[in-house]
Amino acid sequence: INHPDHKGLARRDALARLLAGAATGSGLSRASLLGTLGLASASAAHAQVQPLPPYAVRTVLQSVANSRYHLVSGLSESGEVAGVVVARSGTKLGVGSADIWFGVSIPLPWLTFTKVDRFLPARWTAQGQPVPLPRYSGGYDAVAQDLSSTGIVVGGMATTAAQSSNQLYQACLWRNGTLVDLKVGSTRSQARPSVNNQGWVLSKAESADQHFIWRDGVRENLPRTARTGGEVINALSIDDAGAVLVAERFSGGGYF
Repeated sequence: INHPDHKGLARRDALARLLAGAATGSGLSRASLLGTLGLASASAAHAQVQPLPPYAVRTVLQSVANSRYHLVSGLSESGEVAGVVVARSGTKLGVGSADIWFGVSIPLPWLTFTKVDRFLPARWTAQGQPVPLPRYSGGYDAVAQDLSSTGIVVGGMATTAAQSSNQLYQACLWRNGTLVDLKVGSTRSQARPSVNNQGWVLSKAESADQHFIWRDGVRENLPRTARTGGEVINALSIDDAGAVLVAERFSGGGYF
């Protein structure tokens, strides 16, 4: 009340009534009310700030034998990680390919003439141990891109050699180590699926920029745009309440 910027009688009376209300249990503490009004002292404000503990390495993710590198892309509240093991594989002429997968190398005959990268889905436990995720029966590439706190992993899988070569993946999820095809056609690999802690999956179907939510085996298409003249480019994330964050392009060329 005695702040030099508030010497006007009307202001002093108003502040006095507000502080009296706070003192009688209006729900606001005296300190918070003073802070809201900009009258709290610097020392009082500083006393309320709690220093954050310094960051420290929590878990070192173990590498996979015979792999070139790893791409990790999702972290759950339980400390598990989803990602991709990029392995070098030999290819047999006219026959197909043999994988190097978690330290197991399949001998190749003399017909091997080239080496290609294979994208192999995996998750890491909270202790940093890698666990392979199953792929489609043809053994083509797959990627794991996000996971929930309940252990559901989402990503994409190729079902043909052409899809694998072009990195065109069908949306899929892994639950309790079992692969589930979401049956929506191929999607571009850069269109990352997202999953919330209820197991609802957000992804993009093959048809032009058609996004959808997959929930308990049921697919629901999302509207293509929320604004006049807009075009949805990519759905990015879904939260536990089902709200979806999207990127949208407008006729003027801007993005939102």
